[in-house]
Amino acid sequence: MFHCGATKVKNIFLLISFFCSVFLCAQNSVEEQLSESDEALEVFDLKPRSLEYSTETNGLVSMEFEGELFVPHKIPDGLEIVHSSNNDVTRFFYDNLLRITKKEIWNIRNSESYNAVKSVIYEYTAENFYPSKIINIENQSKDISIYDNEKNLLERKQYVTFKEKEFLILQEIYLYDSENRIINSKIQENNYSEDYKKITYKFLKEYRYSYNEFGQNLEYYENSVLKNQIKYTGENEYYSQFYFDGGISISSYFKDSKKVYDKYMQNSKVIREVKYE
Repeated sequence: MFHCGATKVKNIFLLISFFCSVFLCAQNSVEEQLSESDEALEVFDLKPRSLEYSTETNGLVSMEFEGELFVPHKIPDGLEIVHSSNNDVTRFFYDNLLRITKKEIWNIRNSESYNAVKSVIYEYTAENFYPSKIINIENQSKDISIYDNEKNLLERKQYVTFKEKEFLILQEIYLYDSENRIINSKIQENNYSEDYKKITYKFLKEYRYSYNEFGQNLEYYENSVLKNQIKYTGENEYYSQFYFDGGISISSYFKDSKKVYDKYMQNSKVIREVKYE
């Protein structure tokens, strides 16, 4: 291994461009990976302080910038890239299709003082390049998201760990129609007692969507009780109705982004009406 000379810079930078493209994509969200990978070439505006190159493998061994170290290397089932900046070390793992499979973030103060900050695991269906499942693990929490082949979020679960046991604190479920439009989402939050021996309160929010030629209609429920409705009746025209305890509701009509009137009702009887100019 040696520090490369000027004659090899062009070939090495082509190699680095590949690794840096993969590396920068991994730092972005999965959604951004498909659209922003070309922007990774902008890394060449930075001048590496040193490059280490292997004549045995004909590949990059390390690249160092001010305060940062970048080390890619081949592993049996793919590729690993290590990025170090000050006390933070991030490891990226890729399979043989160069799909990111895992990301680890560590804080390393010295050889005896270090801790894992965060871990993200990516799972795939067949040879799809968009993950079907993403698992985020950070501190005492775990977040699991499941996607379909159209990249739509189907389900999300969030857990908290207490005395080495996991407790579900949040669950989200999403449904879509044949046109990939969302038609239903349910979000349930669970509150536990201080010792996590029982659930003290459950709060369920549900959004029901329907569509017509004018827009997206909505019904919103809290713990299965209707709280709000929005219905489009024309181009830039819609009704919004809020429901409160005691049979009280407020119905508003909007046109061209302006409120036309409000109706205050109790048990379907109009008790007040306000018109706006």
